[in-house]
Amino acid sequence: MPKPFTDRARRCFSVIGIALTAMMLFYIGAQYLAMIIMRLYLADYLSPQWMVWILSFVPLYLIGVPTFALIVRRIPVEFPPERKKMSVGAWFVTLIMCFGVMYIGAYIGNIVMALVNTATGNDAQNALSELLQRSSPLINFAVTVVVAPIVEEMIFRRAIINRTLPYGERTSIIFSALMFGLFHGNLYQFFYAFGLGMLLAFIYVRTGRVWYTIPLHMAINLVGGVIAPFLLGKVDLDKINSLAERMSAAAGNVTSSVLEGVTPSEVGWIMLLGLYSLFYSGISIAGVVLLIVKRKKFYLKPTGEREIPRSHIGSIVYYNVGVFAAIVGGLVLMVLSLR
Repeated sequence: MPKPFTDRARRCFSVIGIALTAMMLFYIGAQYLAMIIMRLYLADYLSPQWMVWILSFVPLYLIGVPTFALIVRRIPVEFPPERKKMSVGAWFVTLIMCFGVMYIGAYIGNIVMALVNTATGNDAQNALSELLQRSSPLINFAVTVVVAPIVEEMIFRRAIINRTLPYGERTSIIFSALMFGLFHGNLYQFFYAFGLGMLLAFIYVRTGRVWYTIPLHMAINLVGGVIAPFLLGKVDLDKINSLAERMSAAAGNVTSSVLEGVTPSEVGWIMLLGLYSLFYSGISIAGVVLLIVKRKKFYLKPTGEREIPRSHIGSIVYYNVGVFAAIVGGLVLMVLSLR
């Protein structure tokens, strides 16, 4: 391959990696600084959950993201994806497939974390899941359904893919999805974030419209980040397990003794949680089936002479200072999340 081409491609990916690394460093640094200031001077304000969200995400969106934008602007957008329309039916089919991807990714993530916890003797939990269950649904909705999908799609689909697509659809999709997975900073989320990032990247490459991927991202986060924590917060899991054992012992004969200690309100919430579980399982299985049935639809088009050959992808895309730093940064966050 001509050296000017490889140098230009390597610089493109390296600058993107530097931008992502700077985003992580600046927002984590600002986060720790804010925490120190709060503990020294405003310790009484640390307890509310809304303050936890502010300290967790305001530094990211007000400091980290602008830093990323300023750096990544150094790479011009030369050949963005061709803009095409997507039918409503196709959008809903894609949404169902997103649930399938999330289901598979979450299953893999849970297995990996169980193995890691067993090997290390730790009991690392999904910190984001715990935070969502402790927070109010309104805050969860504002952060996970409104702000996060818009910002993340603008970064990991629009900004990154617009600049890397000329070097090959496969390269661009996998790279953006990998960075998206690492950005989440823990093994519980990495696998489903990577899979979802692949699917959303493919949709963006085919349509050139981030306003298709943003609602997909919002819908996924609504179900998993708002509805699920809300319902789980309304029930006592220990009480559900005890009720299930009593019902099993009674062979399905529900009497007053079986329901002892469970209020009518709790029964209602338990039923709603059961309906949610059935819905999520059903739509996830349907998504997996659709992914298998429509697998041939996920074809990749050649992008011409500028496409990076597979034999050179490692040396050009990943073996550079910027991307290496971004990968190491994401892995460090994952290791820290295990404590």
